[in-house]
Amino acid sequence: MMVDARFAYELPAVSAGWIQTFDVETGRTRTVSRREFARLADRVDEWQQEIFRLARDADVDIVRVGLDRWEMETSLIEFVAERRLRKM
Repeated sequence: MMVDARFAYELPAVSAGWIQTFDVETGRTRTVSRREFARLADRVDEWQQEIFRLARDADVDIVRVGLDRWEMETSLIEFVAERRLRKM
């Protein structure tokens, strides 16, 4: 299961030329340009698409889910149903 994390980088446009970011996983801060900051959501999406493609190429089942509970449950149900049909 891959959680679609693009939403975390889709923030309102900022007027500052430089933005200080904080990585909650590593505890490190990083200063990025406004342009680079605006591209973060696209970069995350590209990375997730590549991981999805690599998993499919390696014959690994993967499902991409977001934060919406009902959408996630529907995606998981469809994923399980598709896997069962393939095994028949």
